[in-house]
Amino acid sequence: MNPASENPVYLCTCCHRLLPAGAFYFHEKGEKRDYYCRECRKARHTLPATRRQPVNNLPPARQRRVITDEPDPQRRMALVLQACQAARRRVERKRRLAKEEEWRHFKL
Repeated sequence: MNPASENPVYLCTCCHRLLPAGAFYFHEKGEKRDYYCRECRKARHTLPATRRQPVNNLPPARQRRVITDEPDPQRRMALVLQACQAARRRVERKRRLAKEEEWRHFKL
C-alpha cells in the first residue's frame, strides 16, 4: 500500500498549514472536507460576523502601482508611453505567432 494514501495531508486555506485529514471537519452532504482546519473554523465562529477576517499570519498582498497615481506629470507620461509600447509589442508578438501557426497548418 502507498503510505501517502493512508495518512493524507491537506492544506488549511486560512492558516496555510499542512495538517492531517483528522484536523478538518467533514461535510457529509457534499462528501468533502472543510477548507479550514478545526482550529481556524472555531476561531472564526467565535468572532461576531462583522469582525470575521482570515486568521492567517501572511503578509498582505503586494499592491500594484497605478500610473494615474503618479504625482509628477512628466514621470506619469513616461510611464504611459512605456505601457503603450509594451502593449504594442505584445500585440505584434501575438500576431506574428498566429501567422507562423497559420503557415505551419498551410504547409501540411
